[in-house]
Amino acid sequence: MSTLPRLSENEYKLLRKLHQKKYRDQLNLYFGEGYRLLIAAFECPTIKIGKIILLDKVTTDEQGLSIRRFASKMRIPVFVCPEIMMRKISDEVTPSGIFFTVEKKTYQNQDLIAANDPVIVFLEQISEPGNLGAILRSMVWFGITNLLLSPGCVDPYNPKTIRASAGAIFETKIYQNVPLDNAIDILKRQGYFVLATVPEDGTPVQAGIAKNRILLLFGSEATGLSAAALKSADGRITIPKSGPVESLNLAVAAGIFFYQIRTQIT
Repeated sequence: MSTLPRLSENEYKLLRKLHQKKYRDQLNLYFGEGYRLLIAAFECPTIKIGKIILLDKVTTDEQGLSIRRFASKMRIPVFVCPEIMMRKISDEVTPSGIFFTVEKKTYQNQDLIAANDPVIVFLEQISEPGNLGAILRSMVWFGITNLLLSPGCVDPYNPKTIRASAGAIFETKIYQNVPLDNAIDILKRQGYFVLATVPEDGTPVQAGIAKNRILLLFGSEATGLSAAALKSADGRITIPKSGPVESLNLAVAAGIFFYQIRTQIT
């Protein structure tokens, strides 16, 4: 039998609230699930894990013992809970039995003044949490760590986004509710060139970008960038198509843009 403390009823009720954005904002917390995601959080020095909750049967298996060793070294409290509780705090159809909370990192517009990345990404009115998570994953793969989200974007701490990011969210600086004109005002003064991604009639992305700093704009899955965003851009880029498919998935297109741009300006 596990010697870990049991999850209290009050803590259980609080964790269930984290499924709702308003409580994630109020409590400044979000949650993750699964062994690999927890290890990714352990390995990120800027991430602060609040607590870990394990299913009864997980506490003594190989993964559970590994988690407990890590948690002990990092002085993170670990609790145990029965399956009926885990199913209600988990977002997964089949819970892994490993649940943890993370303190949200908050970045303000003025923090952009210190940004020095070759590429910064701006997303306008993105609504699909899975797309956002996949974009985060591609960003970090290509060494891009600053993400600006316009007002109206899906919450990046949505459980589906966290899962789709595969841990990349821990490595990213996310600025929420950033008006595009504010971002452009700050970043143009730092020498950033504003590039709008468009489905057609832009410069082919592989044609070459003779710039050292780029603010890369992506629009919503349904309508693309707004007229105001297109007007504010210094240039437009496109992924040329060869087949009859009407459009690319946003996250797939983002990965192609990231690859092409990073290889040109690295």
